[in-house]
Amino acid sequence: RQSSHSRSIFREFTKLTTGLFWSMDCPKCRHPNTDAAKFCENCGAPLVRAPRFCFECGLELSDQAKFCPNCGRRQDAGEPSESDASDSQHHRRSQIERTVRSFTERGSSLLTQGLSEEARAVFESALEVINSRYGAHADDPSVSVGHARIYNGIADVHSKLGDYDTALEWLSKALDSLDGIEDTQARIERATVRQLTGWTLFRQGDMRNAAAFYCYGIIDLSENVETKTGAMLYQGLGIIFREMGDYTQARDYMERCRQIRVKLTDDVGVAIVSNNLGNLYVFTGELTVAEEHYTNSLRLSQQLNDLEGVAICNANLGYIQYENGKYDLAEDYLLTAVRMAEGKWPWIIPTCYGYLTRNNVGAGRLSQARAYLKKADEALAGKDDVPVQATLMELEALLAFHEGDRRASIHLFDEACPIMTAHIKGFHSHVFLLNFGRCILGYVADPDEASNLHLWRTKASELIGRATDGFSRIGNRKYLLACHQLLDEINRAWTT
Repeated sequence: RQSSHSRSIFREFTKLTTGLFWSMDCPKCRHPNTDAAKFCENCGAPLVRAPRFCFECGLELSDQAKFCPNCGRRQDAGEPSESDASDSQHHRRSQIERTVRSFTERGSSLLTQGLSEEARAVFESALEVINSRYGAHADDPSVSVGHARIYNGIADVHSKLGDYDTALEWLSKALDSLDGIEDTQARIERATVRQLTGWTLFRQGDMRNAAAFYCYGIIDLSENVETKTGAMLYQGLGIIFREMGDYTQARDYMERCRQIRVKLTDDVGVAIVSNNLGNLYVFTGELTVAEEHYTNSLRLSQQLNDLEGVAICNANLGYIQYENGKYDLAEDYLLTAVRMAEGKWPWIIPTCYGYLTRNNVGAGRLSQARAYLKKADEALAGKDDVPVQATLMELEALLAFHEGDRRASIHLFDEACPIMTAHIKGFHSHVFLLNFGRCILGYVADPDEASNLHLWRTKASELIGRATDGFSRIGNRKYLLACHQLLDEINRAWTT
């Protein structure tokens, strides 16, 4: 007797050769279900039909279509004809490209809508179909490229769910499938894999290796760099240099990205790079310019129905309002971002709750800030996101200070300092040093904690001095002024 899995592969193979794609086996437990089922009767997982499209030309078809409206090919079930069985190598390559494209476009569309499990089901169905029909043709570059694209899709699902280690495993499989293939399409696909790998490493806080993958991707593209993949590689380098605090380099790379996206009339890409330029101007303290970029990105994302982009823009606009002292408006933006991201883009949520914590500390609503910090910790549980973890440690210390437990605050800042300085560069690192120094000054201002004043003031002066140097390099006048005011306060205390 055939196993359920073997029957599934055989059924997919048979339907592929006749142009029918109905994947109703559960993507999670492989239990066969009826065509009408929406959830698996065995484990309850959501079921997804893979797309049905013409065997001849690849056009996606309606459920009722008997003939393809594009090429006239009959679509009824049955054994493949002799002509199908003797397809040329060229026809086979075209066929697999259409097959992979149909699946990956469907999966990517579901992922954009935040339907991660449904997207994964489509990609896994694609992998099963391709392996069952073309697995023996591993020497065919189009098969290798097809496998890489499917692996990329599965990796993207895991990355969106915050499971970066698993994402990297799938991306490694994608690179392995392209090893030794040097035709143009394979090089472009390899650059895409390197871009996704770089982004995943960046999310893990591994800036050095992320930058290396981006650079290798640009080398892979060579004369084909003016593509969407090329734009994303330049954008990735821009983000890395931004996070390292080198905003001159960051602007250079992001401007290259913007030029490519404009040339390609890529509105989706323009929305993304506008959002990233907004981040850059936040760090340099040019909040009006930053808000213009965020607003432009939000407008384009809404026009494109890119709900993930809309959620990100709301989060960033919320942070702008916090910086401007408009705490209620900031809360509205940030809660909108959380509502949009819940159940769809979990990686956004810890950052939003972190912003909400900082915003409510600024507004003096400490109990609400504490509640948001707890939600941020819960949202981050089980995720390997060191930069966000370090930020939440800073917020714990900052909140303890404002709640009156200044001794605990200093201890928490001390614990967070090596992690923060190791994994976060630039603006956020300078803000951390400023807040640490400010809390030390508040600590020694308490008469009950007035021992070792010289030692504490020296440490505060050193921390705020480092923050001053950082804000001076990036040209953030608002925070630079705050640093100078605190240094003046220390100097006055020493003279008295």
